[in-house]
Amino acid sequence: MAPQVRVNVLGEKIVQRNLNAMAAQAVNMRGPLSDAADLVLQSNELSFNVEGPGWAPLADSTVQRRGSAHPILEHSGRMKRSLTRRGGESRIRIQGDLLSIGSKVPYAAFHQTGTRRMPARPLQMTESTKRRIVELCEDRLADKGNGRIT
Repeated sequence: MAPQVRVNVLGEKIVQRNLNAMAAQAVNMRGPLSDAADLVLQSNELSFNVEGPGWAPLADSTVQRRGSAHPILEHSGRMKRSLTRRGGESRIRIQGDLLSIGSKVPYAAFHQTGTRRMPARPLQMTESTKRRIVELCEDRLADKGNGRIT
């Protein structure tokens, strides 16, 4: 006689309820993505404060016109405010599982990508910020302390 394998699922309704809860949370990531937006804004603030990392110095002509080589990317403060604070000219959009952060300031994109006459001076997230964003999303899906769905 061939061996038989029998699988019994105990608590099938509990398992189904937990799976449904996980699926619902995976769809609604607004909370952790909103928290992630705050982390990105803080990371942007750090980039402005330390001028980079890796930002090219201002051109001599810009330094002469402004009278100073620092701070880089901060003449009026308009662009910095739009990329480090909510509201105003900041553009933060959460759609499903996508977080988009940008600026309504027209010249902001040119500083991120550069032009023929101006080097790119991109805002970059630190590795610790990236890890914290992943943790926020993981924490939303399951409570690490007891394995329960939150």
